[in-house]
Amino acid sequence: MAAGQAYDLFWSLTLRDIMIVLDGVMERERRQAMQQRAVMYATSKLTAIAHHDPKSLPDADRFIKGSDAPQRFATDDEISTYFMVRAAKSKNQKQLRNTQ
Repeated sequence: MAAGQAYDLFWSLTLRDIMIVLDGVMERERRQAMQQRAVMYATSKLTAIAHHDPKSLPDADRFIKGSDAPQRFATDDEISTYFMVRAAKSKNQKQLRNTQ
């Protein structure tokens, strides 16, 4: 069946269960379409680079696997500090405006 469910199982589901299944199918198809558009866009960009400036074409292995650099994520303390500093700056700016 197109929804990815066995025929017997699908018809034994409640209407709410069917809606959940169909929402999941729609989300999967939306993600697949977005991924396909990304592939088409990357293909067109790489084709343009290859035609106009072939020396700047990225290495295939690095491009396919992604960046070699490990991604670093902020810790909870760093995020908390960032927002505390932002709040303090905002408060100081409001006080300066009120005194002028």
